[in-house]
Amino acid sequence: MKKSVFKKKRPIKIVILIDAWYPVFGGGQVHVSEISKRLVKDKRCQIEIITSKLGMKNVKNEKITNNDYFKIIRLGPAFSFENLFGRIFYLFFALFYLLFNDYDIIHAHAFLPGIPAKLASIIKRKPVVFTVHGIVKNSWDEISSYKIISYFYRWIENLILFNLHYDFQISVSEDFLRYKNVNKKIEIIPNGVDVKIFNSVKTIKDKDFKIIFVGRLHPQKGLIYLLKAMVLVIREIKNVYLILVGDGKLKKYLKNESKKLKLADKIIFKGELKGKKLIKEYKTSHLFVLPSIYEGQPLTLLEAWAAKIPVVVTDVGANKNFVENGKNGYLVSPKNPKALAEKIIFVLKNQNWDFLGENGYKMVKKNYSWDSAVEKTYQVYLKVLNK
Repeated sequence: MKKSVFKKKRPIKIVILIDAWYPVFGGGQVHVSEISKRLVKDKRCQIEIITSKLGMKNVKNEKITNNDYFKIIRLGPAFSFENLFGRIFYLFFALFYLLFNDYDIIHAHAFLPGIPAKLASIIKRKPVVFTVHGIVKNSWDEISSYKIISYFYRWIENLILFNLHYDFQISVSEDFLRYKNVNKKIEIIPNGVDVKIFNSVKTIKDKDFKIIFVGRLHPQKGLIYLLKAMVLVIREIKNVYLILVGDGKLKKYLKNESKKLKLADKIIFKGELKGKKLIKEYKTSHLFVLPSIYEGQPLTLLEAWAAKIPVVVTDVGANKNFVENGKNGYLVSPKNPKALAEKIIFVLKNQNWDFLGENGYKMVKKNYSWDSAVEKTYQVYLKVLNK
């Protein structure tokens, strides 16, 4: 085997750019957190997460891990998460940080941090790795309030994801490979899950049928279609209710819509849950539903299987590479409440969730661990350093 050109006399120092962190904590943030902790522990890397103060207004008692090997550094003003100017400010602060600090590798996570990462890599001649967590593409119109904003985001997403050269690109989804791209060095590294933690939580199923969604309450997740599907579901199954775990800008809207659809007593908003409380919600449920209009490789899909429950998800992103109809869950077309309702009813009436959930569990236990994702990420770092 060829010896590494990079002399490991000291830890590899990686500066990670991600434009949102706690209290905004979705799949991308979990991915960075899990990978970073293991890079420090298992590979003795030195990690600095450079993030923003977005979403920090009125948030107290922020928890930051801060030692010689793992630091979380917040830059810029404390705007709301959805504030475009706040995101732009962060990009400028991130660029200046990169220019005036030392490190071995820049690792940006999609998608706006790709801009300061690329500029700094050119100026300082440092390798840059760019991770893609999902592709919005033609869904910008649905999640943006104004056409001009959706046009801008569509243009800049295409530029950053497919038209800027990086030393290496990582994608959590194989779906990324079907797009035309100037980058040729691309590694598919899916998300992972720690099944041991899920196995440690012991529960029993609720007596009534319980459907669970976990994620941001955001237009991306297609929750309005799930509410409309629930209208059809309760016509067939009376003892069923939906748990929405997560928070976001659509919370008030979804509560109002659930009242209009006469679902107020069937929809329970749990807010954000973490750790064993979240695992308990998964494991007491009969079915996980993810009605997204776009995705990368959703972490919650792996979590649902780690909890041994079946899934009904939309055929977007990498979902089709994971879900086998009738074996571990079912795929349905996005934005289709009727198809979604039919499949939910089918699963609950057939009561084959143990079979479907067990198959999903076996798959994630065998193939999708965070340890595997860390090893693959570390090998990417060694490749760019050898270059």
